[in-house]
This record gives sequence, structure tokens and C-alpha cells, in this order.
Amino acid sequence: MVAAIKDQENRTLQGFNQEAWAFANIKNRKTQWSVIAQQIVLNQLIEESGSTPDLDLDAWDGYTAARRRFINTIKQNNIDNVVVLSGDSHANWVYDGLLPDDLPKYDQATGKGSSFVEFAGTAVSSSSSYGRNLTQAAYDMHSRALVNANKNLAFAEGAKRGYFELTVTKKKVSAEYLAVDNVFDPNSGVTSLATFEVKDKANRLTRPLNGGKPPASGAIMGQALPAKKRFEA
Repeated sequence: MVAAIKDQENRTLQGFNQEAWAFANIKNRKTQWSVIAQQIVLNQLIEESGSTPDLDLDAWDGYTAARRRFINTIKQNNIDNVVVLSGDSHANWVYDGLLPDDLPKYDQATGKGSSFVEFAGTAVSSSSSYGRNLTQAAYDMHSRALVNANKNLAFAEGAKRGYFELTVTKKKVSAEYLAVDNVFDPNSGVTSLATFEVKDKANRLTRPLNGGKPPASGAIMGQALPAKKRFEA
């Protein structure tokens, strides 16, 4: 049912009053950075095959006109320094942000064509959306396939549970992704997986991603090798 109406202009995820309030605040902000915290991943995800969207109709994929209005508010008003924070997918994601229709014009090597940056975090205790009890190799294979299939997806990671820390300065915003070593231990240590940044007025992730280093888990754009199959037991 939702698939049949997902593109209707009168569908709104936020409600039109809140949508108008949010857009007005984005356009009229008085701060150097707009850090927009919202629940669900804004960028569209393509299936591992690289051919069709992996639609989540209970999220922005079910409200495509609302997503277009959101991103066009940033893009058409030439608003710099927008950082979107997301979650509710049980995996880690980092994106150069743009509308699905703008992907053909996006330059993966430089990030040109991106209008904002999105950092999305996983859960601490809930299981991975990739599946339960896979090997590290299987989780990483899944991440590589997703990064290869999604042109503007800079980082995908589904093996670890944890969070990311955001550091905001006048010159840049950086996000360090951290994995909890043992989710059953309240005194557990953490492991740094990768760090990404966006510089003032760049509106795209800084290259080389993660300083050119491979992540401790998952896959990074430009460093990922093709995955021959979805999972490996």
C-alpha cells in the first residue's frame, strides 16, 4: 500500500507545520553549522546488486517528496555547513548527501555534487541489521558490497555495536566511530573504527577518507574490494 503512494506530494514525514518550521530555521540560521538530528537515514540505499533501491517504506523512502523538499531546501538555497545525524538502522553509515536523482552528476573521487554530510550510527545493544552471529569476514563482505553499490556511501559497517562522537569547531566537523568491545560489560573499553570530517563550506567529506587508512571494521569508499556473494558463513 505504501509503495503505491510513496511519491505523492501531499505525504509528509514530519507534518507540514514542523516541516515548514524546520526549513525556515535551516534557511535563517545564525550559526556557522546546522547540525540536524533526526531519527532515520536520509540518503537512499541501493541494494548490494547495485541495480535497485533497498526501500525502507517506513522511513524516508516512503516519503520521497518530503525527502526532496528537505534536501532541495539545502541545495537550492546554497546553504553551506549542513550536517545530518541519523540512526535507527542498527548499522553505521557515512554519506556525502544528495538526492537520488543527482547521483549521475556526483563525483565520487572528490565529493563534488554533495550538498551536505550525513553521519548515521548503530545501536549499542540491538543486533545488526546485516544479520546475527556472522563472522567478521562476512560482515565486512556485506559492507564492501554496499559501498560498491552506493556511489555516495563513504562508510558502511555492521559488525560492531557502539556510537560516534562528534567534534565541532569553526574549521570542521569530525565524527569518530567507536565500537564497544563488550556490550555486556558496563566498564567495557571502546575501539576506534574510523574518523571522517567535513571542512567549513566544503559540504562534502574530506579526502582521503579516514586519512587514507582502512577502517578497523566495515568498508570505506575507494578502499572496498568487490564482494562475490552476500554472506560468508
